[in-house]
Amino acid sequence: MALGAVGRHYRTYRCVERTVVRWLAEAIGCEGFGGSLTSGGSLSNLMALALAREAHAPANQDGARGGVVYASDEVHMAIPKAVALLGIGTQTSAGSRSTTPFV
Repeated sequence: MALGAVGRHYRTYRCVERTVVRWLAEAIGCEGFGGSLTSGGSLSNLMALALAREAHAPANQDGARGGVVYASDEVHMAIPKAVALLGIGTQTSAGSRSTTPFV
C-alpha cells in the first residue's frame, strides 16, 4: 500500500526536490546546475563515486574496470565502503598523508 502512495506522489516529490536543488544552486552562485537530494553523506559519497566511475571507467558485462580513488588518510569511513561496493577494489585507493591533524 505504501508503494502505491509513493508512486502517486512521485511527481510532487520530484518537483520539490528539483525546486530545493535549484534554490541551493542559486544560493551558492551555480544557477542552472542540477542534482539530487539523498538521505545522508554515505549515500551521497556512493552516488558520487558511482557517477565518477561510470564517466571515466564504465562497468560492463565483465564488471568494473580499474581505477584509483585518491583520499587522505583521514577519509570518512563511507569512502572505502563505497569503493568496495562499487567493485573498484580497496587496494586501488591511494592515500595522501595529512600534515595537520583534523580537529
